[in-house]
Amino acid sequence: MGLCRSRSKTTLGKNLKTPSRSSRYRIRGIWLQLLLVGGLSLIVTAALAREGPGISQQRDLRVSRQLASQALACIECHRQTTSGLFLDWAASAHARAGVTCHDCHISDEVGPTVSRPHFEQYEHSYLPGGIPINRLPVTAVVTPKACARCHPDQARQFSKSKHAGSLQILSSEYWNGSWSWPEIEGEAHRCADCHGTEVKFLNGAPVTGTWPNSGVGRVNPDGSRGSCTPCHTRHRFSKAEARKPEACAKCHSGPVYSQWEIYKASKHGGIYATDGGRWQWDLGPLAWQAGAGYRSPTCASCHISGVRGSLLTNHNVSARLSWELQTPLSIRPEEFSPWPASRTWLEARQEMMTVCLQCHGKGSVERHYQRLDIAVAEYNTVYFRMALLRVKDKSSVALGEEEDVASFVDLWHRHGRLARMGAAMMSPEFLWQRGFYECKKAFLKLR
Repeated sequence: MGLCRSRSKTTLGKNLKTPSRSSRYRIRGIWLQLLLVGGLSLIVTAALAREGPGISQQRDLRVSRQLASQALACIECHRQTTSGLFLDWAASAHARAGVTCHDCHISDEVGPTVSRPHFEQYEHSYLPGGIPINRLPVTAVVTPKACARCHPDQARQFSKSKHAGSLQILSSEYWNGSWSWPEIEGEAHRCADCHGTEVKFLNGAPVTGTWPNSGVGRVNPDGSRGSCTPCHTRHRFSKAEARKPEACAKCHSGPVYSQWEIYKASKHGGIYATDGGRWQWDLGPLAWQAGAGYRSPTCASCHISGVRGSLLTNHNVSARLSWELQTPLSIRPEEFSPWPASRTWLEARQEMMTVCLQCHGKGSVERHYQRLDIAVAEYNTVYFRMALLRVKDKSSVALGEEEDVASFVDLWHRHGRLARMGAAMMSPEFLWQRGFYECKKAFLKLR
């Protein structure tokens, strides 16, 4: 592995006779580059060795392309200053492919998100690699547009998903039912951690409350939407991590958005809890198949992963949905006006059924969806529409009506969601005990 780009090479010659301070730093930088080029694969190997048996051994631990002096400087500096991030990166597929800090973090020198302190620190830096040639503008705000340089298909698929649109969806009446919510000082204390913020910068510094943020529907200064790190946490960016349901639990859990709890209370989740430690989470997409990589589906298995010979991996997590089950009235995805699906619910359902058919017979899969449709129809007709008649024209809460409004919101926003999602994910506890049973109680409270 060589020294990289020609502009980073230094002619020694007469400078060695009477070295100035600046040339001494250049010479020291060259020796540092030589040491780093020779030792980088050892660093990566050592980092992987510390990770233990959970990391796949089918890896090429050498960096296989020439690294620019700037990249080597980033690695050496962050190895010392943020060793946790460095070790995460060193154990990643990025490190094995020679993808380094500046491949993702490089920025326009005059861009709004460029890190001024980071850019200027080289002026007086005595850290290894801190020489003028390594003085690059970088940004902390890495967006899907940056990821798309190497992962164009995944970024394009993600951009069409409800994940990417979750901040836009949040303000829609389909989401909150036109009922007002109590205001809390600062979005960061409410919905932004999951739905994202509109990231803003002022005079080269991020506006408090808009950054840091890794919400999946974040609106970025470069015009892109979303973030890849909620599922593939930096700086490991592990597909094994994204395949485990715990990756989804940060946002899809709790009393209202209870998909994590519903999954755990299903037979699929029970198998994962007892057997998941033996599954091969780090396999490639074609090898990660039911019966080979895993025994029971996780969130990613159903909503993202492919089926060999039948279905491609798709980072549009909403592409296989045949109902919108979080809305006050259940509707089809193509009718969801804040972020309408680009195809019919029948096409989406057929893809999801393809996933199910890896383990179940066609008749069983079809009957599951028939039961789901019956549960959705029961919620829409028996509970939501009847409850709406009782609270008609009460969207402006007047004195004495608060209890009705609270019961109505509980009926659809909490218990109705749990019932419908419990039916979809085959959890009797959430379908009935925490779902329709609680819907009945909320309905009876309406005057």
